[in-house]
Amino acid sequence: MKREIIRKVKEENKGITLIALIITIIVLLILAGITLSMVLGPNGIIERAKEAKEQTEGAALNEQLMLNEVDRYLEEQLGNKEPEDKTALKIVVNSGTDGIVVLPIDASKCDLEGGYNINWGDGTTGKQQASATVKAQLASKDTLSKIHIAASTDPDGLEHTYTEKNKEYAVTITGNCSLLTSSCGNVMRDKIIEIAQWGETGLQRIHLSGCTNLRKIASPSQNSFAGVTDFNYTFAGCISLTSIPADLFNNCSEITDFGGTFAGCSSLTDIPANLFDNCQEVTSFRNTFDSCTSLRGDPIKLWEEGRDGITQTSGGFGCYYNCTNLNGYSEIPLHWRNYQD
Repeated sequence: MKREIIRKVKEENKGITLIALIITIIVLLILAGITLSMVLGPNGIIERAKEAKEQTEGAALNEQLMLNEVDRYLEEQLGNKEPEDKTALKIVVNSGTDGIVVLPIDASKCDLEGGYNINWGDGTTGKQQASATVKAQLASKDTLSKIHIAASTDPDGLEHTYTEKNKEYAVTITGNCSLLTSSCGNVMRDKIIEIAQWGETGLQRIHLSGCTNLRKIASPSQNSFAGVTDFNYTFAGCISLTSIPADLFNNCSEITDFGGTFAGCSSLTDIPANLFDNCQEVTSFRNTFDSCTSLRGDPIKLWEEGRDGITQTSGGFGCYYNCTNLNGYSEIPLHWRNYQD
C-alpha cells in the first residue's frame, strides 16, 4: 500500500513538471516574438536607429551647407579686402532711379596738393584735386563763405553714375576733406542715406541740412570733430533721422553754438540724457530741437546746468518749440518752448 502511494505521487509530480516546461517554452516564444518585433519591426529599434542615423547625417550636411554659405558670404564681403581704414569718412548713398550721385563735399576745402581719394563702393576709385581756378581763388579768398562760393563752380570728381539703380553703396573718402555740406554744387540731398563713419579727415564744418533720407549717423572717433567750431543747423530738416548717438558730442568741449542743430528732425524719438555733458562752453541752444514733434521722454534741462549765459530766458530761444510730447512740456521755460516771451 505504501509503495502504491509513493508511485502515484511520483507520477503526479512528473506531470506537473512537464506542464511547467511547456508553459515556460510558450512564454519564451511569446517574449521572443515581442523582442523580434521590437527589434526588427517597421517601427523597431533597428529601423529607428537607421532613421536617427539618417537624421544625424542630414543635420550634419545641413550644418556644413550653412557653414559653407557663411564662408562664401564672408569671402564676398571681406575676401581679400584690406583692413578697414578707421580714419576714412564713409557715406552710404542710394543710386536712385537715375544712378547718379553727387557727394556732399566741398572740393575747394580738400587738400589742394595731395587731393583726396574716393572709393565709390562699386569697384570704382579715383583721386580728386581742386582745380587750378579754385586754387587761384583761394590764394586771395580764404574765408569759409568765399571758399564755399568757389567750390560751387568746381564739382568735378564728386559725381558718379552707378550701373545698378536704387541700390545702396558705401562711399569711402580718405585724405583731407574738411567741409561736408549738402548745399554745395548740385548735391542730391535725398541720395544721402547714412553717415556710417566720420573718420578723421580734418572736418571743420558739417552742414547736412535737408538730407531728407538721412536715417542714421555714426558715433565719432575721438578726433573726428577736432576742427569743428559749431554745429549750427548741421542736421536741420533731416526728417528720416530717428536717433542721436549718445556720444555724438563727447569730444566737442570747445563748441559754443548748437543753434538749430536738429531743427525739423520730425522723426527723432528721444534725446540722450548726457548728449551735451561735455559741451560746457555752449552759449546758444537756439532752436536746437525746434519742431522735433516725435520727441518723447524727458527734455534736457539745459537752462539749469550752470553754463555761462544760459538761463531760463537766454541762450535757448525756441529750443523745444513745438516738442509738445516731451514729458512736462508745460514746465519748460516759455522762452525755450515758444517764439514769444
